[in-house]
Amino acid sequence: MAFIEYAPSKTLRNYVQCYWYLDDTYQEPIVDEFYPNGCVKVVFSVELNVNRIGTDGALNKEPWTEVIGQMTKPYRLKVDGMGKTFCIRFYAHGFSRFSSIPLNELNDLTLSSDHLFAKDFNEFVGDCLIYGKIQRLIEGVDAFLTSKLFENDFGLKDDVSEHAVKFVLKNHVDPNWDELVNQCGISHRYLQKIFMEKVGFSPKFYQRVVRFQKVLKHFSQTPYINFTETAHKFGYFDQAHFIKDFKHFTNTTPSLFFQENRPMNKYFIDHKGRSFFYNPLFSD
Repeated sequence: MAFIEYAPSKTLRNYVQCYWYLDDTYQEPIVDEFYPNGCVKVVFSVELNVNRIGTDGALNKEPWTEVIGQMTKPYRLKVDGMGKTFCIRFYAHGFSRFSSIPLNELNDLTLSSDHLFAKDFNEFVGDCLIYGKIQRLIEGVDAFLTSKLFENDFGLKDDVSEHAVKFVLKNHVDPNWDELVNQCGISHRYLQKIFMEKVGFSPKFYQRVVRFQKVLKHFSQTPYINFTETAHKFGYFDQAHFIKDFKHFTNTTPSLFFQENRPMNKYFIDHKGRSFFYNPLFSD
């Protein structure tokens, strides 16, 4: 088993949080649940059977290369096979620098990346995974995304979305929305419109996602959890509000969360990893 995280090139680090690579063997099918993290992801899986489990229990086959839009609720996957997975993980505002699709149209959906990236790029990634050429893969993805980045002309919406995402990350407990719109020189309504297009949901929902991720980090660092203190620390109205919000994002209570087996998701709730959504300064 191998799980490795890689930093993107310096040119991309305001937009791409990290790359990760997973090489594992699932001798028996496994089921795991994944949670909103404020990131859009492009995932490539070779020699694996990956199925999303619907609310009715039906299995829906995932494409081998896919864009996973912003998540507003948890979803479950069933995986089996002997294969490899590679992921490009974008910051909340980052994916919109490489695609013109309004991000709110992708919420809780997956889309084959064949619709977004050239066929030869997807084939390059697949070949590198199959033959284990991971360093070549990282260099090639860096070069491809850098070329895509400079194809586009950035405007006010891009500048506002990047500034606002950083603002929320730094002020996730109690963001001053009036201060943010004044800094951007726009109205609250226009900020909302920009967020829906460039991030995927409203600024206030994004703040909820960030706060939830900060709570996960807090849980992973604290041996004893006091729910009342946690609610106060992270700006919830009270303990009941905290538990209700936590259940929205996980389908379980805080007390049960870390008791459950997470064969795949264990890599992404480790606060020390690049792929944990905790780095508000966009730096190493």
